Amino acid sequence: MIDVALDVLSWILLVIGGACVLIGGIGGLRLPNFYTRIHAASLPIPWLLF
Repeated sequence: MIDVALDVLSWILLVIGGACVLIGGIGGLRLPNFYTRIHAASLPIPWLLF
């Protein structure tokens, strides 16, 4: 029972982390210059800390 709950929780956290990386990557590709790309790549990181 606890093994299933841990598996589900780990998959949920992996999907959330992957989505944040994907959003940061898309933002890094779409923005025009170096500084805005770095800003877009760093935005998902604080959300992962919560």
